[in-house]
Amino acid sequence: MTQRLDRRVSILTVTIATFVTVLVISISLSLGFRAAMDETYELKVIQIRVLGSNLTAALAFKDEAAASDVLATLEISKDIVAARILLNDGRVFAEYQDSSGPFAAILIDDDPWARLSEERFLSRIQEPVVWQGQELGVLEIWIETLPSNDLIKDTLLIASLAILLAASLAYLLAGRLGRRVLQPVRQLSTLMVDMTSREDYTGRFQSSDIQEINTLGESLNSMLLAIEDREHSLQQAIKALEVARDEAQHVADTKTSFLANMSHEIRTPMNGVVGMISLIKETELSKRQRVYFDTIEKSAAGLLVVIDDILDFTKLESGHLRIRTAPFSLSDLLATLNTIFEMQAANKGLKFQLVSADGLPDRVIGDPARLRQLLLNLIGNAVKFTDEGSVELLVTPIAESEASLIRFEVVDTGIGIPEEKQPGIFKEFYQVDITSTRAYGGTGLGLALCRELAQLMGGSVSFSSTEGEGSCFWLDVPLPGDLLNPFAIRPAAELSIDSNPFKSALLAEPTGTPPKLAVKVDPKTSSALTFLRVLVVDDSEVNRFILCELLGTLGIKATVACNGEEAVAAFKHSTLDVIFMDIQMPVMDGVAATAAIKTLQSDQNFSPDCVIVGVSAHAMSGDREKYLALGMSDYLTKPIDRKHLESCLSALAKELRGDVHLWR
Repeated sequence: MTQRLDRRVSILTVTIATFVTVLVISISLSLGFRAAMDETYELKVIQIRVLGSNLTAALAFKDEAAASDVLATLEISKDIVAARILLNDGRVFAEYQDSSGPFAAILIDDDPWARLSEERFLSRIQEPVVWQGQELGVLEIWIETLPSNDLIKDTLLIASLAILLAASLAYLLAGRLGRRVLQPVRQLSTLMVDMTSREDYTGRFQSSDIQEINTLGESLNSMLLAIEDREHSLQQAIKALEVARDEAQHVADTKTSFLANMSHEIRTPMNGVVGMISLIKETELSKRQRVYFDTIEKSAAGLLVVIDDILDFTKLESGHLRIRTAPFSLSDLLATLNTIFEMQAANKGLKFQLVSADGLPDRVIGDPARLRQLLLNLIGNAVKFTDEGSVELLVTPIAESEASLIRFEVVDTGIGIPEEKQPGIFKEFYQVDITSTRAYGGTGLGLALCRELAQLMGGSVSFSSTEGEGSCFWLDVPLPGDLLNPFAIRPAAELSIDSNPFKSALLAEPTGTPPKLAVKVDPKTSSALTFLRVLVVDDSEVNRFILCELLGTLGIKATVACNGEEAVAAFKHSTLDVIFMDIQMPVMDGVAATAAIKTLQSDQNFSPDCVIVGVSAHAMSGDREKYLALGMSDYLTKPIDRKHLESCLSALAKELRGDVHLWR
């Protein structure tokens, strides 16, 4: 518990003064008592001498009665405890004892005279009794050396008054000391409180006539002045930082808006390119036309990879990229990668090999899209920078890992990375050298994205490399098993492939998982999707044409609308199952049109089973969730390929036929 300084000073001053007073009084009392005792002793010596002269006759005539009467006169002296007369032969001639005094208990002892000699507060006085030059005997008297009670009472009263007076004077002195010394100390304390609690640095200490406190106050004034100047500079710096922050936020918002617009502007023409590629792929081409087509397809795919890398990097910078975890099949993802890179490696004369360790879980929880992107980037780099030899993908669970880490190692026999270039390999826009950039291409964003994505997924990516011998990149990602799936661990799945009428394969033994059947059917005769009545809404004639043609390959004949207003009118006057709704359109955009159609469905029961699929060139994080929350059943990002379109329609067809009821 803390106390105010003035109270502590007062208590300390009073305590010291009281102690000194008590010490002085104690010394004075001790000296006074000693003087009183000495005076008493001298008086008793005189009294004994007189008494001895009175006993000469009694001793000379051996009159014991007369001697006892003389000793009895000692009763009036309260400080005389006992007395006796000893003859020369040592016999007691007469004696006196004060039986009512404080030493009465000693006198009834068997040998009271010996006990009296042992008492510390008794003194013995001896006086010889002489008659005509002849010693007749000795008079012994025991007197009490303690001061009298009255003397003690008076002394204690005086001492108490002295102590009280000293304490009062000390308290008054402490008050004066407080007014002179503690007042500037309080002023210093007030300044410090204002400075710390209210952040008020404008106060100043007034001068004091005490040099030490005055020096302290001047130092505090200097400190307050320095703090005030620094606070002023800090406030100016904060204002400048706030302005810079607002400008940076404005730039970031502008950049994000520009990114969204550029995504839309780039993906809209790419939708036409990719869509036409998908359509041309279904036609019969000559050998030379097939070469042209393959070149276009590879160029478009490469352009999409570059665009996606730039968009993803910008999303990472702005904090808009999110990881979405869900259960997925790791073996299916690896099989897809194996199919992709076996063909790419074979085209370069390389060997690609996928090696999976025993005990690798099949069903895991993670972000399959981002994991696929990471592995595509790492394996793609390995294939790109390897001119001869092989590329291997090794997948192993890390033993005794609490986070269920799985390691993906990509090993190649390529050109390797020079040792001096290795520290910057994960930096943005970093290229080992301009020669490799021209020879192999690339933006320098791939590995930077890999590092950021791996960290977002709770993992890490690293590498080792020797120039001219090859490189090994490994990715550690936490992928806990899907414990709710009864087939989470399996050696292989039963796979029946009918997508090509000339292929069929059975792998391993059945594990309880139903065979996975993929059927490629003639789109003109398929009945799986042809029953769907579809409306395509887009302000771009190219986009409408591409989407209608893609739907045509699935056996669906679609109607079209140029904006949201036409879409609402078409919805009112015809029965529809699916509406592909572009988001950004003139007159009425896709969001407003969706709201109008949903209102008609709920209020007037127009085509209540009709579902809306959002279509947009925007690829920003959160777009899909935003549009699904507005009532859309699905969301496709341009450019749209036939595979994604068919997958979307197949799921919607199941809902419309009642096989699955999953309204969003």
